[in-house]
Formats: sequence, C-alpha cells, structure tokens
Amino acid sequence: MPDKSARREETINGTTRAIWMQMVPSNFALCIAVLTHPFDLIHMMRTGAALKKQMKSARRQERRLPYIIPLYREGMRHSKSGEVNLRPTYQCESNAPEIIAMANELGAFQNSDWGYAEACFNFLKKKVDFSFSAPVRGALTTLRIGEGMCFDKVSLFIALCRAGSIPARYKMYNEAFAEPIYKNLVETNAIMKAWYNRTGYFLMHTMAEAFIDGKWRPADFAIPPDFEAALGMPLGHFDEEPEGIWNWEIPGSAVRFEQIPRSFTIAMNLVGMLMNASQVMPFVLQGWEEGRQTGQKIIEDKGGEEEYDRYARQTYKAILPAVSRRLFKALNEADEQATPVLGKKGAKS
Repeated sequence: MPDKSARREETINGTTRAIWMQMVPSNFALCIAVLTHPFDLIHMMRTGAALKKQMKSARRQERRLPYIIPLYREGMRHSKSGEVNLRPTYQCESNAPEIIAMANELGAFQNSDWGYAEACFNFLKKKVDFSFSAPVRGALTTLRIGEGMCFDKVSLFIALCRAGSIPARYKMYNEAFAEPIYKNLVETNAIMKAWYNRTGYFLMHTMAEAFIDGKWRPADFAIPPDFEAALGMPLGHFDEEPEGIWNWEIPGSAVRFEQIPRSFTIAMNLVGMLMNASQVMPFVLQGWEEGRQTGQKIIEDKGGEEEYDRYARQTYKAILPAVSRRLFKALNEADEQATPVLGKKGAKS
C-alpha cells in the first residue's frame, strides 16, 4: 500500500504571485468589457436588480438544505496529521466538528479511500449548489449553507478528504469553455462575451486532487448533472478530467497549492463586487437555472442519469469556440506545443 507520508511527487507551485499573475489579464478584460459597453451596462443595471430580487425570492421559498449535517460526537475518527495536504488550512477547516461529522456520515474510515472520496465527490456535485460571484466563504460555511463558488466547493471536498485521512490539494488554471457552455453562459450576454473574447478564456477555475493508491486523482464537480444534460455533455465522475469535455486548460496556467492564499480571496471578492455592481450575474444565473430545469427533464426522458450518461458518451463531441481556438493556435505557435485534442472523452473509472 502506498505510503501516505511520502511526499507524493510534491510539486506544489501555487505561490500567491503565480496565482495573481494568472488572474490579471482576465480581470483587466472584465474592466474593459464593462467600460466599453455602457448601454448594455445601463440596461442590465436597470433590469438586473429586479431580476436578482425575483430569483432570490424564489430561491428563498424553495431553498431547503438537501442534506442533514450530523451531530458531532466526542471521539469521532478524523485525521490529526500535521502533514502538508492533510492538515487544516485557511478556509479548509478539516478539523471542524461539523466537517468531521459529515466525513463520518459519508463513510470515512469505513469505505476504501476510493469509495470515500467518490462519496464526497457525489455529495459536492449533487447536493451542494454552485453560486455565482458570491463572497469566498470557505469549507465550513459552504457546508452549513449548501452552496458556494467553485473555490468553496473545492475547499469543502478537500476538507472532507483530509478529515478522512486522504491527502488533497487545490488545482487552479485559466480555462477555455467548450462551445455549449460558451453559447449558454457567455454569448447570450454582451459584457460576458466581450470579457471572454478579449482573452479567449474565462476566469481561473479551481478543482481538487486527492492522493489515492499512489496517484493524484482529479475531482471536478463544478457542473451538476442536470446542467450537463442540458448541454448534451456526459456526466462528470471522480478521477475524470474535465479537459476536453467541458473546458480546456490554458497551457502553462496551472498552479497547485495546499491552501488558498488570503490575498486571493480578497481579489475574488473584489471581482465579485464588480460583477454584481454591473448586474451581469443575474442574467447568467437565469440561464443557469433555466438550463438545469431543461436538463432534469432530459435525464428523466432518458430513464435516469446512468442511461443518459451512456447515451451522451456515445454522441457528445466537445468543440472549442473560435476565439479560443485562435488563442490555442497562437500559444502552440509561440511555444511549439501540440494543439489540444478536441472531442477527448474521459472514461468512467
């Protein structure tokens, strides 16, 4: 059995400076997009606030935490290691009683490491909602309220893994969307489109990696099954890369790290404030919610998630938007790197 105390090809390169350098071009592009579309901005500010209030009211009436946080009992098993990638860190409170209790509920120390990590993955993918441009909250608050940005959902997954004695870390990179997401969340909004098209990619995406059976296993649960179905995509699984399915990693942009830098949360909260002030997000969220409703019906019509996923893996072909293809071509020519393989599918483990 692999020794967890080994440093596991430890190549953490997620310095604060590296993360900030990746964020600067996209943040600058957002500012330019807002400033160069004043009429769209005025329209969204007039209608976005009312739309946001309407959606908040609907969510407040419908919103119920889709799980019960178990009561913590003294002596519940959890990792007490101080090792890198096993210890509690900023916004990844793996030693919090509620996280320990949920870890035990999901099968920590009862299932295999693989089985437990997969249970955590499914919990984050199906039970914890993705929220747009909210403040960065961290693992514990995300567990308590049942929603968070990708950073928060990843923090909760990593906290649950660490509480269950599985080393886990963050991976962050600039992402180019597959065409279905581009058309659904970007092309329908003038500011979002100008923002994305200026760089050819979106904000940095965060996913997790868990160390199991001697390898770092990817965990990307950003998109819920119903939205994947609405876009015709296969359903993502544990130990399956999103690359070539719903996004592509911009070459050279990936950073891995044990904990989110404090300055990063400040930067992301400022970006969130700008997006909220421009009222971009209510329109994106509206498309997201409408897509999820469509996807639920698609899954039902196919006979459930397993049948839908089997069908989607036979029919889906991932395509990069033209603006992202131009970016990859330029990067490939500059760095003499191979172009990404379009249409690559992951296989369910």
